[in-house]
Amino acid sequence: MITIASKDLIDLPLLQKAFDKVLNPTLHPPSLSVTHDGQTVISNPLGSTSYVFLSSRSGTLHLDNNPTSIARAARTEISSKYLASSLSNGGKDLTRTLWEDVRVLPPGWSAQIKHADQGLQVQYQAPALLDASSSKEPADVLVEEIAKVLPRFDRVALRFSGGVDSTAILLALRECSSIPITAYTWICDGGSAPQDLETATAVCRKLGVKHHLFTVRPSLLYTPIPPEAVPPDASTALASFNVMSEFYDEIRSQDDGATVMEIHGHGGDHLFFDPPHCLSILESRGLFGRGGLLKVLSSFCKATGTSLWHPLAEMVRHAYAKKDFRGSGKEHHLQLITNACFENGYSPMVPDGVLSFSPFTTAAMISAVAHIHTWEFFEDGETRRPLKNSLRRKFKDCPTLRRDKGHLTAAFQRSLALQESRLRERVTAGPYAQHGLLSPAWLTEQWKISQAGFGGIHPFLMQAICATLAQDAVNA
Repeated sequence: MITIASKDLIDLPLLQKAFDKVLNPTLHPPSLSVTHDGQTVISNPLGSTSYVFLSSRSGTLHLDNNPTSIARAARTEISSKYLASSLSNGGKDLTRTLWEDVRVLPPGWSAQIKHADQGLQVQYQAPALLDASSSKEPADVLVEEIAKVLPRFDRVALRFSGGVDSTAILLALRECSSIPITAYTWICDGGSAPQDLETATAVCRKLGVKHHLFTVRPSLLYTPIPPEAVPPDASTALASFNVMSEFYDEIRSQDDGATVMEIHGHGGDHLFFDPPHCLSILESRGLFGRGGLLKVLSSFCKATGTSLWHPLAEMVRHAYAKKDFRGSGKEHHLQLITNACFENGYSPMVPDGVLSFSPFTTAAMISAVAHIHTWEFFEDGETRRPLKNSLRRKFKDCPTLRRDKGHLTAAFQRSLALQESRLRERVTAGPYAQHGLLSPAWLTEQWKISQAGFGGIHPFLMQAICATLAQDAVNA
């Protein structure tokens, strides 16, 4: 951890050396610079898989790559403001963390450190996603972004569900790579996504790519994590930390001293505004009515491909074709991209010899897609149109692209049942319960519903479990 007192002059070369030492290895590392008026700026670029955590409590600035050490140094607790804001539907402040007075610099953000009479002050700047735009084809940009980093690696491990995003990455890898590629498909016995296995196997066979199956063990979900693995918020990454650790062990099982790129398609759904586009725009304009019937109908039609989806899409297209480009739908789209960049910054469990890469949240990919009108992402029941059309134009052997998303929820639901006694005991003593934000009756009801296999796990229940895991890790 780096500590700078308010009276200290910032020695940039010395700070950069310390900075490089405490941060995770990443393909797009954070950097330091000085403005014309002598202020120090920390920048975490788009595409980074690292966070920078900061606390300026009592005028002293602490910097590190995990919030636990800072929380302990600043003697701070879980933030009641964070817990309360997590229950609202509004956009969250992505620099705020679970911990009081601990802030995070996500990918795409910058922070300016200023000396003031009260001590050191930090001002945060969000990414300007529309400042640069590109007319390049998304498939071309994807190939270029992967080709830039491939020379650093000896082999590639792709998380491959057979969905559009992971298929796009696989096609791009074959285009620009001569190093070994292995596609790993995650499965769970009795899982909720049998099409993942079926489609992934067929695509790998067609493209001649080595294919491995990785079995997700429900007993590893929601299990205690080490303090250095705590993310900035109560995300599902906490619940799956030990599964990811086992996955990385699998990647390193052929430990031949090779440097491995672990690549995945997380963020593609956010970048290509899926799901569901008309739903988000209509929702933002308050056109659902209190019953939410339109929401149910549109979700059903999108999932089944039935005819009501097209009229919904056309209604949005006509309603917003003459509206300002920066309308509510586009604002929602940009927020989704910003959230994806934030989530892709979490990679504390990546072992030596492996670097994680998220090509859909690099600056070049965002520049190629963020300016596209929201109604151009879907038509006739098909989503992610700009990406799909671009892949079909570029790759002659492009396989049939799925209409649904690759997903795996059964393991999470089974784990709730397997570990119900331990988890419920911990959650009822966890931070949400301590702050009076969790009703025992509600917890009992949602636990039953979330185990039933319909619609996944209630997001607030997942937050409550993950916040408890974080608190337990810091208190360990």
